[in-house]
Amino acid sequence: MKSAWGFLLFFFPWLLWAIEPPPQKPAVQWIVNDFPPFLVLSGEGMTVDISQAQGPFANIYQEIERALPGYSHRFVRVSFTRAEKLFSGQGGYCTVLLQKTKEREKFLIFGDELARAFPVGLVVHAKGTPGIADDQKDVDLKELLASGKFRLGVIQSRAYTRQIDDILSLSGHATKIVGDSAMGNLFLMLEKKRVNGVLAYALEKTDYERHNIAVPALKFLKVKNMPDYISVWASCEKSLRGEQILKDLTRAVREKNVKGKIYKYFMQELPPDMKKNYRDLYESPP
Repeated sequence: MKSAWGFLLFFFPWLLWAIEPPPQKPAVQWIVNDFPPFLVLSGEGMTVDISQAQGPFANIYQEIERALPGYSHRFVRVSFTRAEKLFSGQGGYCTVLLQKTKEREKFLIFGDELARAFPVGLVVHAKGTPGIADDQKDVDLKELLASGKFRLGVIQSRAYTRQIDDILSLSGHATKIVGDSAMGNLFLMLEKKRVNGVLAYALEKTDYERHNIAVPALKFLKVKNMPDYISVWASCEKSLRGEQILKDLTRAVREKNVKGKIYKYFMQELPPDMKKNYRDLYESPP
């Protein structure tokens, strides 16, 4: 039998190739989390079917997956806090949802800027909020928290801006909620007045109001001394594997014009009074 097998392989070496399994594709593991309305995940498990997700970044992830057929793709739902620990490993982890910070540059390498957005603001009840006048349009967050009478809801490990992060690091008055629906939980706490205000993006507020018709009247206050905008970037773990994935990812996001598609989404969804400023923001140099 052995001699017959050897005879076949000698004259028909392609048989060996035919019975060997095809080589495995290198894997990229995408860190995702619910971020309505930008990314809305289905199901409750840790592994996510990105084809069932909704929102502009779900569409972007789906396009990236198709643009990188040389990789196997796994989408992993984890909290912001746990994500930082995963990025410190060697699992081929990447994302397109994070801001660039000095702390994150310790374990992530960043590629292209993918989107710009207006910074978070303070969302409060339209009337009767402690420390906030009913006709107030903006707020000094540092001064407000220094009073010790304002309970603020934030998401732990979310990078707001360097200015806000510095304020929060010195404040003991922030109620921190962590979880897959963390922003929804914060808005619910605000509704019930368990917190006096929450830090959120303008579209997070409007999306919550759209899906919760009975929510009491809320208003969005600009936080003083903030940058004109924040950016999110393509990023991968700081490893040789991460560098190669990021190189391919950069090619894909440029080919798919990801930044232009996110811009179109914001121009469709932002209130009319914010669209001109956003257009100017998008067109300004980095």
